[in-house]
Amino acid sequence: MVDDNDFKNIAPADVDLTRPASGAAGDKPDTIGNGNRWLLPSLILALLAVAAVIFILPRYIQPDTTGPKAERTAPAPVKESPFREAQLAKARQNAQEVLAGVLEKQGFLEGKNVKEWGREDYERALSLAAEGDALYRKREFGPALDRYQAADQALAELENRIDREVATALERGQSALAAGDADRATEAFQHVLAIEPDKETARKGLERARVLPAVRSLIAGADSAREAGDWQRALELYREARQRDPANTEADEKLADLEQAILDRDFAGAMSRGFSALQAGRPEQAADAFRAALKLKSDSSEARDGLNQARNQLDQRWIRERLARARDLESREQWSGALDLYQQILDRESVMDARIGLIRSRARAELDAGLEKTLADPLRLGEPAVARHARQLLEDARSIENPGPRLARQKQALADALESSADPVPVTLHSDNKTRVTLLRVGKLGTFDTRRIALKPGRYVAVGTREGYRDVRVEFEVHSSEQTGVTIACREPV
Repeated sequence: MVDDNDFKNIAPADVDLTRPASGAAGDKPDTIGNGNRWLLPSLILALLAVAAVIFILPRYIQPDTTGPKAERTAPAPVKESPFREAQLAKARQNAQEVLAGVLEKQGFLEGKNVKEWGREDYERALSLAAEGDALYRKREFGPALDRYQAADQALAELENRIDREVATALERGQSALAAGDADRATEAFQHVLAIEPDKETARKGLERARVLPAVRSLIAGADSAREAGDWQRALELYREARQRDPANTEADEKLADLEQAILDRDFAGAMSRGFSALQAGRPEQAADAFRAALKLKSDSSEARDGLNQARNQLDQRWIRERLARARDLESREQWSGALDLYQQILDRESVMDARIGLIRSRARAELDAGLEKTLADPLRLGEPAVARHARQLLEDARSIENPGPRLARQKQALADALESSADPVPVTLHSDNKTRVTLLRVGKLGTFDTRRIALKPGRYVAVGTREGYRDVRVEFEVHSSEQTGVTIACREPV
């Protein structure tokens, strides 16, 4: 079938439908009656001729495209109908909108270096867009829109591949790092950075790949040092490897394993020293060793039990030492000191020997304190209550079997003091025969110049009064070994 577009349009001939057709018989017009009779048939024939020229004649006439005459006579193309024009405009607009999305995706993908990871699919999508361009130029907007949409879909699929492409490359890089393949890891992380230059994971992975050879060399050296028994050197090398690549799991695991081995070794050594010290009776050293073990392993029940054993030994020794010191103080009749030591022991632990010693020492300390207080002021024995208490102290002291030298001296001294306190001593009192004298605890003596009176050793108070004069008060002591003279007189007028 011949395509209508292969023919040039032929313009129809102009026909004057307002004039009657001229005949061979002459040009004189007909009458009005005659004209009305021929007008309708003439009009019909004219319309049929026009239709033939427009619709039938072009099918049988081949256009002449060989010479300038054809160019001069080519008719203007027939314009599209308004509806058709509207359809074409809509298709053109849709094509342009889709094309804008294609261009946007193209720019985005080129920013992601799509040619490095999706060249084939990318070029296929651009080829579809180019086909759309060719159709667009031919005003075939519908087919052009189909091509643009196909290109847009192809580019969208490439965009959707980006995350998967990045994730796959990252996984490949991490696997290469774990396998010690620096070249493969470098290639993988560089591939990621070509797509996403700011990808922190890939940047760090690339840094790890760059130091990987040095790190593996350090790890190998550390392995050799550990096998040779140089654990300190191995520790230093593992730490250096981890410092260069903190994310290197091999270095981290081997370092942790060696640190644990060193910890176990040091712990076992501390425990061994502790138990050896316990067996040798050196609880201080044992306690230090078990404390060191607990610093290494704070949750070790074995170390805690060892420390408790060392503390028990220390406590027992501490108790034994204080018991011995307390008994020594008792033997020297230093009862107050012994009492303090027994109390210290009982404050820490209930020990039978300490309880008995405490009772014994308290009683002797109280007796010793009473004796010493009485002997320190024998003049108080002149007071009846004090004398009675002193006699009771002397009786208690005499009831103790095997008294020590101190108690023996105290008993004798108290007995002598009691005896002396019972013998009156002559005392001479002087006055002015005008002052009335009263001796407290003895009685009124009246006025006198000189008076002799027998008094037991002790402390006395004499009071003198005289009318018109200030009272006087005289305190004096009476001792068993000397004569005492006392003057009582009021001499200060009021």
